[in-house]
Amino acid sequence: MTFDNTKFVGTKSIKEIAKQSSRNFLFLSSILFLLASCGSNFSTQDAESLFEQGVQASKQNKNTKAFQLFEESCAMNHATACFNVGVFYNTGRSVQMNISQAHQFWEKSCKLGQAKACVKVGYHYEEGISVKQNYAQALQWYTKGCDQGEGLSCVSIGILYDEGRGVPRSVQQANHFFEKSCTNGDAGGCILLGLHYNYGLKRNSAVAKKYFGIACDLGDQKGCDLYKEIKQ
Repeated sequence: MTFDNTKFVGTKSIKEIAKQSSRNFLFLSSILFLLASCGSNFSTQDAESLFEQGVQASKQNKNTKAFQLFEESCAMNHATACFNVGVFYNTGRSVQMNISQAHQFWEKSCKLGQAKACVKVGYHYEEGISVKQNYAQALQWYTKGCDQGEGLSCVSIGILYDEGRGVPRSVQQANHFFEKSCTNGDAGGCILLGLHYNYGLKRNSAVAKKYFGIACDLGDQKGCDLYKEIKQ
């Protein structure tokens, strides 16, 4: 066992709370990317112009117009525009909700270089949302995001190894990806790494405290609470 999973906070284990801290993004699907994209693989400047017009339309709550503009920009291979089209389909904003369509646009977005889309696709395969559950595919898509520096993708790989979902269970591999996630600014990865050090077979409270402190500095209250517990 990686750590004592009988230690509870309320009705949830610390481990589950840490996972939730890391994966909140996956449940906030209504969030659009409304900043100018960096490094998008769009084919022409027209794609960026359409994207920016879509951003402005969205800020003015002209969602139908925004969707059309993002869709046109995505057709020109603008990665972030494709991500946003997926959000519209996933939430039913100005279009009929269609999770399968959202998945397709997020796949395209990930392939074009939007790392956060890779997390969405990986999560769909991990949980069997709109596609057949497939841990190997989940790992593949998470890896695409993690390789691009997306912390949530890295922590998701760590969770697969921590729980032995589609891969041999490995605390060492889990910690490797939690460390990578934490380095990339994902508080959940820092917490999970801290938990392994605080409750695992090779305990090191000083190292655990360091990672809980990092999570706290990243704005995660659970990291702050765990840090204080060790401090006491």
